[in-house]
Amino acid sequence: MAYCSQLILGKLFGNTSRFIFLILLFLFSYTKFKTSSKYFRSLGVGIIITAIYINLQLIFQIVKGNILHPSEWDFLCFFMDGHVAANGLNFYDPQNYAGVLSSISLPFIPSKDFITETINVGFQYFPPNIFNFLFLGYFDFETAHILWIILNAICLALSVFFVWHLFLKDDNVIGFIFTIGLFLLLPGTHSAISFEHNTFIFMLPLLLAWKYREKPSSGIWLALGFCLKPLLAFLFIYPILRKKWKVLLYSIVSLIIISLVTIAVFGTNTFLSFFTENPVAKNLPDFLYSEWVNQSLLATILRLTSFDFSTGSPLLHPLFLLTAGIISISTFYLSFKLNNKDSDLALAIIVITALLLYPGSINSYSPVIIPLIGLFINYTNSEKIDSWLAFIVISFIYSIMFFNPFISHFVLWIILVIIALLKTGIIHFNRITLMKFSTVNN
Repeated sequence: MAYCSQLILGKLFGNTSRFIFLILLFLFSYTKFKTSSKYFRSLGVGIIITAIYINLQLIFQIVKGNILHPSEWDFLCFFMDGHVAANGLNFYDPQNYAGVLSSISLPFIPSKDFITETINVGFQYFPPNIFNFLFLGYFDFETAHILWIILNAICLALSVFFVWHLFLKDDNVIGFIFTIGLFLLLPGTHSAISFEHNTFIFMLPLLLAWKYREKPSSGIWLALGFCLKPLLAFLFIYPILRKKWKVLLYSIVSLIIISLVTIAVFGTNTFLSFFTENPVAKNLPDFLYSEWVNQSLLATILRLTSFDFSTGSPLLHPLFLLTAGIISISTFYLSFKLNNKDSDLALAIIVITALLLYPGSINSYSPVIIPLIGLFINYTNSEKIDSWLAFIVISFIYSIMFFNPFISHFVLWIILVIIALLKTGIIHFNRITLMKFSTVNN
């Protein structure tokens, strides 16, 4: 899969400098939009629309290629999960995957890597996660593939709408167009679409939990998000730190109900197999922790230190434990200390921390940072952050993602932490600076 990832990225971004230049033009046009003359505003809108059009063409070619020449990564993984579950089989038993694979018709022969990483492993997530893929098991490969592409396209469109509504609606139409560009120009969006990942599906409950974070119903969206992607389990920390006990209660009750439904549909034995025959602990190949497509903190450390898996679990790597501990403590403390009016920042820091610390965080998850970018731009629009600083930061985050998404995520975490330190008054500036969060009253 690592080789496949590098090959696809090479095709997508063969001329990286051209894409980076396009990103810079796109962000610069929006940065100067409000302060420019009517003529230059028109020019800026033209540049923004042109950048979106170019990326739409590229994405169309990606989708077209996926349809004409389907790949095993990652749709076939989801397709297999759905077929094993739809046949009423225990989706934590690799033998059932081997049996289903031999009985279905596919347009290609799966590789040895696919057999090792998927068929010999079984379902890798919490039992309710299977509902995300169950419907695929009732269709042939071609039909299921088209339905999956349509579903992801709908979820991408809805994600664009919610990010605009949450952060950029005050900019009206230009804000909506710019939000579209934020999604389409992000290298992680191209990766998610190339690998046909479910990124935009699990982004929806994240955005809804964000929108209703002060209401108990947010707990329902947190539970649904976790049942779509284990990465979002980190978000349960938010109601605990913010003392949103009703939100936490709604989450727990929702998880119990969803778990009971899962047991009713698939049986107690299958549900408990996750705990007794956990595929991640028993069957997952070690190299998945360190391959390039994995852009988590753990994977980055394992690659830098050339970790020897024969020495023990990579999760116990001393450098990882130390670094993860520092990041976690910083995040939890600041999320707890921020005022109620800064609850969006508290949630944002937890989201980026989840992206850093989740051991299975791959480059296709990078679109999760777009709401955080939207929040950062919102601070710029409220004149709390200098527009040029925002331009530099966002340009760096988008550009460096072509080479190392982890660095992009980590830089964003640092920026959000600095803002939180200023807002809580832990650090402050005595004169006007590029960031104007000088006291806890701001």
